[in-house]
Amino acid sequence: MSEEETQTLNQDIEEQTKTYIADLVEKAVREGKEKSKFTLELSEWVTLGSAVSGWGTIVVLYGEVEKILLDSRYKYLMSVTKTYEIIPKTELVVIVYISASDFGGQLEYHTILYAFFKSAGWKSISVN
Repeated sequence: MSEEETQTLNQDIEEQTKTYIADLVEKAVREGKEKSKFTLELSEWVTLGSAVSGWGTIVVLYGEVEKILLDSRYKYLMSVTKTYEIIPKTELVVIVYISASDFGGQLEYHTILYAFFKSAGWKSISVN
């Protein structure tokens, strides 16, 4: 595959991704669960060393937010959890919360899209 073909393919993938995210945001507006009017509380976590291990992470796809650390918990050799208050700094914010749990070798992913609109507040929709 030539460099030009690779660039064209990458541009097509990027456009399809933007369209997919825009469709999910639109669906969140119409059908999403109302979470809160202004702030959103989410946790990032990692669990290791037990029969069940996993992680959860916050990814800001669009807009700007301020993450204020509310709580941080560490269980020796077991888990780390950090809970944040998410405050939107722009009129539109899109966040993807991705988590995965490993139950004895079977990794299960969960993805939730959170969308903030100044007029509607935070709404969420499962992406799985």
